[in-house]
Amino acid sequence: MKPTLPLALGIALALTVSGCSESTSTEVAESAPQPTAEVAETTNPDMANPFFAASDLYMHYPPFDQIKNSDYVPAFERGMEEQLAEIEVGQMELLRDLLQDLRDVEEADGSLLDNTLVLYGCHMGDANIHNNS
Repeated sequence: MKPTLPLALGIALALTVSGCSESTSTEVAESAPQPTAEVAETTNPDMANPFFAASDLYMHYPPFDQIKNSDYVPAFERGMEEQLAEIEVGQMELLRDLLQDLRDVEEADGSLLDNTLVLYGCHMGDANIHNNS
């Protein structure tokens, strides 16, 4: 295998993943709608949220008598973040396996990976504004 090919693939993969995960554009930040006071209050991580605390109840149910309506939004957001992180790890493992399988197939002039162009895209519709549609 050519020594520059794995390096180039690693750099391309890192740039693709980093482009999907964060945006540094001030234009996007300025155009984003400002949260209302109610939403800002519900997403404050310093608030005591019963969904985030470990529970001693049967099947680890949350203490329903302590839950307020404002506790749901932060809990849903955290759950979605955790699930997305799991999905992204799974996708990276699949890509790793594909690249290893391509590397392991020998051809007359190198491996199949040496003769393959791999284009890996982002799952987001528009990664600059974190839009999944």
